[in-house]
Amino acid sequence: MPMNANDKSRAAVDAYLHLSTGSGTNDRLARCIDRTREAAELGDAEAMCNLAVYYSRGVGVPRDKNRALELCLEAADMGLVTAQCNVGYMFVGDSPKDYERALAYWTMAANQNDTNAMYNVGVLHREGLGVPADPTTAQEWFTRAAEHGHAQAINELELNDSSARFGHK
Repeated sequence: MPMNANDKSRAAVDAYLHLSTGSGTNDRLARCIDRTREAAELGDAEAMCNLAVYYSRGVGVPRDKNRALELCLEAADMGLVTAQCNVGYMFVGDSPKDYERALAYWTMAANQNDTNAMYNVGVLHREGLGVPADPTTAQEWFTRAAEHGHAQAINELELNDSSARFGHK
């Protein structure tokens, strides 16, 4: 019986989780990647994102950052929050850096309540990366992330509060 994209994606994720515990073999890894690739070809965003991770890290496939970005962008444009975050990281981690595009994808994910993306949007605004520096907007994003329990955002707000009490910028 043929599998649909969701079945293949679930199977790929299950296989990946099994492999990540260290109990997998090369044959299992190959099957995992094959199933992930099949689901990605059927249009499954999660499978595309997983396959992008394999290419990004060179796990079971040749390392190919361009292919990883291509797959992740497709999944991100389909609305997958994890892919949107990963794209943001790709744009700030690789050269040449593209902070404006990172900001766009992290903002998409932040607007879907991803706390890491909220924090990262705050950092870009604080540092003036991809946008003019704007401490007020940065503070708003840090507050939003902190309200959802993001530890770094909470620390950021506490540091800002301490600095303000002692007259530091």
